[in-house]
This record gives sequence, C-alpha cells and structure tokens, in this order.
Amino acid sequence: MTLRLYPRLRLDLSWREWAFAASACARSASAEEEAAALEATWTPHADGLATLSVRSAFDLYLSALDLPRGSEVLLSAVTIPDMVRLVREHGLVPVPVDLDEGTLTPTPETAERAYSPKSRVLVVAHLFGGHRDLGPLAAWARSRNVRLVEDSAQAFRSPDERGSPLADLTFFSFGSIKTLTALGGGLTRVTDPALLARMRALHSTWPIQSTARFARKVAKSAGLLILQQPVPFALAERLCAARGRDFDQLILSSIRGFPVPPGAQLRPLLQFRPCGALLRTLRHRLETFDPMRLGRRAAQGESVAAALRGVVPVLGQEQLGRTHWLFATQSEDRDAVVARSRTRGLDVAAGASNITAVPRPDERPDLPPLVAERIMNRMLFVPVYPEIPWHRLAAIPELLRPSSTLGRP
Repeated sequence: MTLRLYPRLRLDLSWREWAFAASACARSASAEEEAAALEATWTPHADGLATLSVRSAFDLYLSALDLPRGSEVLLSAVTIPDMVRLVREHGLVPVPVDLDEGTLTPTPETAERAYSPKSRVLVVAHLFGGHRDLGPLAAWARSRNVRLVEDSAQAFRSPDERGSPLADLTFFSFGSIKTLTALGGGLTRVTDPALLARMRALHSTWPIQSTARFARKVAKSAGLLILQQPVPFALAERLCAARGRDFDQLILSSIRGFPVPPGAQLRPLLQFRPCGALLRTLRHRLETFDPMRLGRRAAQGESVAAALRGVVPVLGQEQLGRTHWLFATQSEDRDAVVARSRTRGLDVAAGASNITAVPRPDERPDLPPLVAERIMNRMLFVPVYPEIPWHRLAAIPELLRPSSTLGRP
C-alpha cells in the first residue's frame, strides 16, 4: 500500500494567497466599494456584476427575467445539480439538451430536439476546463428567439476573458475548487444594460454576507491545503476505510459551497451579496494571475491525453483551449480501475456527485439525454496536474487500460 495518494483535484491556492484571504478578513472593507473596484478591474465596459457565486447570479438572472411559470430552461445535459434545482424553484421546467461527446456541449441539432414553444433560455456549460465555439448554437438560439447563457464556471482561462460576445450572459466561478479560487465569488458579464440594471436592483436588496462566514471558509481551506498533500491524503483515505466511512463523500462534503438541509430551498442560501473581504481577495487573485501556472497544468493534461490515445477515450477531445481543470476519461471497468490506481498512489474517482445528468421532465418523455447518461455511467476523474511526479503520470495508461487487455503486448 502506497504511503502517498495524489488527490484528483488540488486547490488552486498557495499558502501566500491563503494568507492574503485571511488578512482580508481582519481588515474592514466596504462591500459596495470593493464590488465597484472589482467590477471596474475586470471589465471597463460597466457590464460586469460580482456576486457570491454563479448560482447567486443565475438566481438573479431568472428573477430579473420573470418568466411565466412552466416556461422551459434548456440546460446542457451534464451540469451541477443546483442549476437544475434553481430552475425548478423558480417555477420553471429544466429540460436536458444532450451533448456532443467530442465537445461536451449541446449542438444545434440536440437543441432543436429539446425545443418546444415554451423554451425561453438555453444554458450551455463548458465542462472540465475546455471551450467550444458558440457560433452555431447562437445562430440556432436567435432563430428560435431563445436567450443564450454561457456557463464558464469550470472554464476560466484568463482575467482578460469576458466570455463569448454571442451570449447574453457569461458566468465565471471562483469557488473553492475552481481555477484561481478566491474561496468564493462569481463574475457575470451581461450584454443587455436593462437586464443588468434589473439584476443590480434585485442584488442591492440582498443582505451582505458576514465577514465571519467568509473567514470560516478561509479557515476550513487551510485544512484542505494540508489534507491535499499526498501523505495526509493517503492517511485520511486509510482512516475512512478503517472506520467504514465513504472517503469520496467526505471530500465532496468538505468542498460543497451551499449544503442544503433536507426539505429546505436553495435560493435563500444564495441570496447574499459577497462581503468586502471576499471581493478584495478575488480582485487580488485577478491582479496577480500567473498564466504560466495555468499553462503548466494545461500542458500536463495534453501530455497525458496523448499517452492515452488508443487506450481509453478522454472526454472533450474536440474542445478548444483545454486547461484540464478536471481530467475526465471513460471506463466500463471503473471499480477495478479505481482500486488499482489507488494502490499506485493516484486518487482516480468514478464520477462525482457534484455534477449530474439532467433528468428529462415528466412532460417530455421523448427526451432521454442518452449521451449524457452514458458519459455519467462511465466517467472517471484522473489526477493530472504539475505537482504529480512524472513517473506516476507515466503509469496512467496502464492503470486505465481495460482489465481484459492487461498484460497484452
């Protein structure tokens, strides 16, 4: 049994950056002034909005649209469960739009299959750190008078990026496990000034998140920074196994941003403006962004993807500008792959509960998201980042090879 276990994902946060967040909690900062400074730093066109999270911004967006109850929101068929939940809490109907396996995004053809006269919005999620050209989907959306929303929560590449000019909105997330994490916060570009004004007006009525709440998240992240080191991570995995606890669930619960108690609604948990300390931390992260750091991760992922060619399929092989926020593959032998990978020190995981295949609504039984469901049933997340020694990464093709072919020349 290895004494080192490299987790599937590392916090994109150094101890120096953590110390800045901690010090921001100790200083008095006006949330309004910090929000104005952050938005001005990010975009000079006064079309940006800083929120507590992407989910908070999505809630604002749906509130500002004020769509008739029963209207349909078309969603990329693989997304986070909270996006589906928010649509329902607004009295709207989430409808899955199946994916192209190469780009992991909908196509005009799958969007047309999902469309009905009740469709009002299409939300396209860029998954796992890659992008696709939105041109064809934007043309389809215009032809159907459907608003196009770009969810780039997993696909941040540069502080200079504002998203596709073809989208009505673009979301970026800086939550705990995201690229360039500020341990919270989201930025949204809104092209329609009238819509942005309505969102701002609604946002101004929300209370400000307490600094103490953000400080607790900062303190918790210190434990995660320690735990993500390979030796502590291996010890934690062994301890969970000895006590019969689900290690994957422990990790997921420690990074979940908005845990919802049974029977409760999600929206009240999201309806806060970010505190000054969070906003100051996010502005600092944007101003000190190191493109070389992200470039090393992207290059590492591309090297492993090349080594896996002909062994197992890597998801999103036709995406543009892949940064490999997560490195996802597929296998029909997931349990065996996970078991032997962990004996070699790599925390390969079979899927994740923080993303889901969007279920088809009862009133649309003709819309099974077959590609999305197949992906979710076979998905594996593999740790691929520069902090992992190359000799361990070099073992990945053999570890992921189907059991039936192991040992073959």
